[in-house]
Amino acid sequence: MCNLGEAIEQKGIKKGRHTTRLEDIQAIRKNLGYSLEQAMDLLNIPDDERSEYLTLLQKQLEA
Repeated sequence: MCNLGEAIEQKGIKKGRHTTRLEDIQAIRKNLGYSLEQAMDLLNIPDDERSEYLTLLQKQLEA
């Protein structure tokens, strides 16, 4: 049972990080006029995570 709680906690932490980074990307684009790539460069988002953020941003735009 302890492992289940830890897994749920880690999932929540990851979701919180994603939410914060998405908000940061959008703020940089809006306030500084940077492209998505430039915003992700500024935030030092690793290349292997960028497609995930692009997908999440696309879902937000569709909503």
